[in-house]
Amino acid sequence: MTERKKLIRTGDVVLSVALILVAIAVTLLTATRDPGARAVIRVNGSVVAILNLDQQETVGVEGDLGVTVVEVIDGGVHIISSPCPNHTCMKMGFVRMKGQMLVCVPNRVVVVVEGGEQEGVDGIVG
Repeated sequence: MTERKKLIRTGDVVLSVALILVAIAVTLLTATRDPGARAVIRVNGSVVAILNLDQQETVGVEGDLGVTVVEVIDGGVHIISSPCPNHTCMKMGFVRMKGQMLVCVPNRVVVVVEGGEQEGVDGIVG
C-alpha cells in the first residue's frame, strides 16, 4: 500500500501565515495614515492648483492632451473626466489620506494629497 500524500504541507502553512501577517501589516499601516488637508495638482511637475479638502470644489487643469477635471467632495478628491484613452485615472476612485495620489500619465496630471494634522518639526531634542 502506498503512502497517502499530504494535502497540506508545512510550506503551505508557512506561506499562509506569512500572507496573513502581511495583510494585517498593510491594513494597520493604511488605517493609521493621517487624513490630508489639501490636494496639490501638478501638470508636467509644476503646481497648477491647490485645493482644500474641506471645501467642495471642481477645477479643470490643462494637460498635454486636454483638460482633466478634478473634484473635491466629502473630504476626498477624484478625477471626474480626462481626455486620456483608457480613463484609468478616473477609475482610481477617491483619495483622502496624506500621501495618496491620482495620476493621469498620458495627460501628465498628478494629484497628491498633502498636509494633515502635523507639519514641520515633531520635537526638539537638546
